[in-house]
Amino acid sequence: MPQHDAAHHGLPHGPGYDQHVSQRDQPGGPTGLPDETGWSTSTATFESGTARFARVDYTGQDAAFLNLHFGLHLSTTTSGTISERTLADGTAEDTVNLITHNAFAWANNFDGDTNPVVFGYLPSQLAADPTLSPPLADSKLQVVIRVPYAGAPLPDLVGLNLGTFPPDDTLVSISFHATATGTTPSGQQATLVVSQTGVLGRTPNPIGDFGFTVEVVDIHTHGKTSPAATAQPAAASSAAALSSSAHTSHSAVDAAFATFPDDPLAWDIG
Repeated sequence: MPQHDAAHHGLPHGPGYDQHVSQRDQPGGPTGLPDETGWSTSTATFESGTARFARVDYTGQDAAFLNLHFGLHLSTTTSGTISERTLADGTAEDTVNLITHNAFAWANNFDGDTNPVVFGYLPSQLAADPTLSPPLADSKLQVVIRVPYAGAPLPDLVGLNLGTFPPDDTLVSISFHATATGTTPSGQQATLVVSQTGVLGRTPNPIGDFGFTVEVVDIHTHGKTSPAATAQPAAASSAAALSSSAHTSHSAVDAAFATFPDDPLAWDIG
């Protein structure tokens, strides 16, 4: 299950998920860290207390922020395309593809209590210690959105969670895939796999989990412990993890969706 973003983003689904992603001003990230879409498992996992959340900096905005304010260099790069076709009713359908390399990534289990970090580092940890080497991911995001007319500005997708998404725009579909290698808090080598597919506007009524048919946030451990990872904190506070899973939005191609000002709120997502 996704959360929101700017150039691409995932949608939240379900009451538990909405609360999870809509929280702002939570500790866990440096104040001013941009919003991006985060990704989580299904509504059912929130209800059972087994949900997992991941954030992947597919827009490159986290990397730019951490570099500017804390001197952390991640060499994140983004590239992509935007195409548009006019529909018979005069509206238009835009397809945005965004490919990111060396994207900062982390994940936490959302148990409603301590919400421990289970892969990588929180942004606040990197801000406190820029010598840490966070896991980096390669990702691909595709968003299809219907706008009122050809050439209309693309909306900021984070608005889907914040209630500011233009009523005349429709998110047709979204897919996100990312893989990152790094360590768990105990230093064990691991791979984070995020795979999300939402077909929200492609069917008359939502199918799957509020329109999402794939909601994978998996961590595969490899049994090898990295000594260098022992400096990594084993868990985040409940508030930090919650905020991280809270909301995300804005992409490296945010300009295509909306003018993206630095989020004045404290970082809160994952």
